[in-house]
This record gives sequence, structure tokens and C-alpha cells, in this order.
Amino acid sequence: MSNLTFRVTGVSYENETGKDIQKLLHKIGREIAEEKGIELYSGLSNSEILEYYDEVPEFEDVEFGEYIVFKKDPNNEYDPNAIKVYIELDDELHHIGHVPRKYNKKIGKLLDLDLIDDIEATFTGGKIKKVDYDFEKDKEVVVIKELTLGVEITVHYKDE
Repeated sequence: MSNLTFRVTGVSYENETGKDIQKLLHKIGREIAEEKGIELYSGLSNSEILEYYDEVPEFEDVEFGEYIVFKKDPNNEYDPNAIKVYIELDDELHHIGHVPRKYNKKIGKLLDLDLIDDIEATFTGGKIKKVDYDFEKDKEVVVIKELTLGVEITVHYKDE
């Protein structure tokens, strides 16, 4: 058994249906968290964050590999080996980006040979509750910092 880890590319653009992928990822992240009974920001209050943490991501505990779908995109104008990444939620596919170009052929071959055993997926970046110092109030406060929300995927596959 081997694995391959990568970050989905194109998450800061619109998909082919014109949907802003960042907004889509936030919506999907909240829906998956709710479906799985996971509290955002690990369920921590601002007081707990101030006392015990430096920062806590919004989707800290949200793992969603079972929702990931890969589809080849042979008509892609930039790369005929391109592979689209989708999240399937409520019987609907949501295009969230692509497999990085350097892994297209490998993932394509794994798909062709049906060798993918398991997929792990987690969010990276996004909204983060972070401890910061407010000079006007002369105390530490929790602020929300927003980074680009990304998706990291690990594909576990059978060796050929």
C-alpha cells in the first residue's frame, strides 16, 4: 500500500458553472461539519482559545475523504491529462479544483486500474480564530483571520 498527498489546485477561482470555489468550500465545509456533528473551531469558546491556544481553524476536525470524487478531464484546454476534483454532497457533485499537474498521470492510472483504496481529505487555511493583542483595550482578544481555504488530499492506493 502506498499513498500520495497533494493540495487541490484552482481553489481560489470560479468553477466551470461560475461558482466561486471559496464560497462553495465554506458552504460545503459547514454542511459536512453539521452532517457529522462536528463543531466549528473544535467547539471552543473565545475564552478557551484565549486561555489555551494561539489559534484554532474553523474546520479543525472536519475530515471528508469519503466525499471526494475524481473525474478525468480529457478536454481540458491546458492539460489533456487533467483530473477534476469534486465533493459529492446530497447527491450533487461540486467541482472544487484539480489534481496538481505533476500528479495527473499517476492519479489517472490509479483510476483506470481501480487501485485507489481510500481517500483522506482535510481543509487547510480558511477562517482561523487567533489570539491577538488589542492595544486600545490593552488586552489579548480573539480575532478571525481569513486565509484562502484549501483542500489537502491523501490517496491511499494498492501498488501495481
